[in-house]
Amino acid sequence: MPETVVLKFGGTSVRDDLSREAAVVHVRRSVENGKRTVVVVSAMGREGEPYATDSLIKLMRSTGEPVSPRELDLAMSTGEILSAAFFAHLLTINGIPACAFTGQQAGFITDDTAGTAEILEVRPTKVQEALDSGLVTVVAGFQGADEAGTTRTLGRGGSDTSSVALGAALDAAEVEIYSDVDGVALCDPRRIPEAPFLTEIGANQLLAMAEEGSMILHPRAVRVAKEKKMSVRVRNTFTQMPGTVIHHRPTTRNPNPISLAHQGKQILVHTLKEQNSPKELPELLDAGNGRFLLLDDVYADIRLKQLGEKYGDISEEKGWGTVSVIFAGKSEENAPELPDAEEVRSPPDRWRYLVREEQITSTLNTLFKLFFT
Repeated sequence: MPETVVLKFGGTSVRDDLSREAAVVHVRRSVENGKRTVVVVSAMGREGEPYATDSLIKLMRSTGEPVSPRELDLAMSTGEILSAAFFAHLLTINGIPACAFTGQQAGFITDDTAGTAEILEVRPTKVQEALDSGLVTVVAGFQGADEAGTTRTLGRGGSDTSSVALGAALDAAEVEIYSDVDGVALCDPRRIPEAPFLTEIGANQLLAMAEEGSMILHPRAVRVAKEKKMSVRVRNTFTQMPGTVIHHRPTTRNPNPISLAHQGKQILVHTLKEQNSPKELPELLDAGNGRFLLLDDVYADIRLKQLGEKYGDISEEKGWGTVSVIFAGKSEENAPELPDAEEVRSPPDRWRYLVREEQITSTLNTLFKLFFT
């Protein structure tokens, strides 16, 4: 039987006619190479564009708060569903017969957590049947349904997780993740244009980058790839560059940093006294001294309410972020002191600095010059 591949296209790869035409080229190449081809798509575009997830969230919130998490999940899922239907139609009229599936139709079974559901199982029976009949299958990412049939979304980067989990369920030869950059760079090339792209990177190191905010792959997607030993390649929709391969070989320990990562849009939450990070909110970053970092997203108000119920009086301050230095193995040196940055708690394979959002680029520049030039 021909090998199966999964091609995942992010929002910038399906946002307009030019982007979608470039994506079609990659699908056509895969089909012409004789591969059973599965496509996973994100919602079309980014915030401000009509079908983007953030636009759907704003639509729901515009009529008043609070929005039921159940209805919010249902509304958010429509962006990917429309994207899948439209892209399958586009492939078909371009001579590549295709059919679209929602996450539920594709067999994604999740838990019942609104907004950040975990995939419990993938039962891709209908996808297999479509592939067996010679069709390209286009699956709406970022979503599934719990055992009761309620639509659930997977949180930020959920389409990445969808593609890797589906690839594993289909025993795919490779998952290709497409965006608008040439692969995995040493650090964000939008912030540091001279940052080189890597030909390959270990899954452990990519996971550290993802956990520290890199938008290459969501941490859950990398964890699924690690667990399943799934071959993943990160590529650019708009070029034919080979991209970056994420490998699962043991990585030789390196005393020098191997990459940088950052994340913004963080809320710095202060509790009255030093506390351990609550287990029910694993996405929190512990900044020490009773401080936590929480992503300022659509679910932030819910998380803040949970923190307040657990710890009593809390205060919050928006506009924070982190910049992190990633190592292959445990770092051996002490983190250098930096202007306008405070080193905070982090795992042993990285250094993490707390910074104001407006200081992220300057801090990245300082670290890049210190370690990589």
